[in-house]
Amino acid sequence: MAGSPVLRAALRWLTHLSASDAPRIMALFTHHPDYADLTPAQYLAALNWLRSAGLVDLRDRPAWPDAEAGLRAFLMAVESASPGCSSRPAMVREAGDAFGAPEAVLNAVTGEVHGKADLEERARIGAAGERALVQILKQAGWEVRHVAEESDAFGYDVAVTGAFGRQLHLEVKSTLHNGTRTVYLTRHEFRTMRADHSWRMVAVRLGEQDQLLSIVTVDRGWIESVVPSDRSRDGAWHTARLRIPDRETTAGIQGLEELVRSWDRGGDQGVIPSSREEAGEPALS
Repeated sequence: MAGSPVLRAALRWLTHLSASDAPRIMALFTHHPDYADLTPAQYLAALNWLRSAGLVDLRDRPAWPDAEAGLRAFLMAVESASPGCSSRPAMVREAGDAFGAPEAVLNAVTGEVHGKADLEERARIGAAGERALVQILKQAGWEVRHVAEESDAFGYDVAVTGAFGRQLHLEVKSTLHNGTRTVYLTRHEFRTMRADHSWRMVAVRLGEQDQLLSIVTVDRGWIESVVPSDRSRDGAWHTARLRIPDRETTAGIQGLEELVRSWDRGGDQGVIPSSREEAGEPALS
């Protein structure tokens, strides 16, 4: 329950704020080993969230009696109700009525829970797409390194190597078969694209069992034209949300055919089906 660090820390704040002040509680969280699973920054973020959500008053006291128990019960209802369940609105509404908090507070709590769930699902889909692409590349005989499993510092997810060490660097964006091709690009990934001629954004679609359905390459020029621009030195974008139109994509992995494919003693390991119809798999080149 309350998988979000902010929500876990918020419950701890509400437990102690009725009997002590924020500086003393922060010292407890910072130095006592029982609370060491969260960082001081996470505890501070949780206190600020409690303030903005209206769960504490101007003196940093719980806004009403039994706020911690009410929040805990409401969180359990929100987290346990599956998104597709027809009883979900009723479950959440009943828990909210028992909680007794204003509508704005309930919306803030629900938004925090759903935001965490959305991030976790995006991460799961992204990792599944990377693994599926790595698998099909390896099956086609390419030398592949899944660098995203090592570090986020590369600015891409997968490196494909041909003969003479020539590489293609693939930033993999994954979406589900029934969704729009909406992806998120970080500033670091964008800077890597601009500096690395071998960088490609590859968008993959996954089926219900996370199987790879299609692969397209997104036009670099289009990416360049739609990312935000910083308007002053006091503000900078970190992540951009991109909705990729089909007209800005090319089937397969653009540039893969330019690599000299690896060979071994058993024969050509670089043979890749030119279409899904030919091999029952998405085209790579």
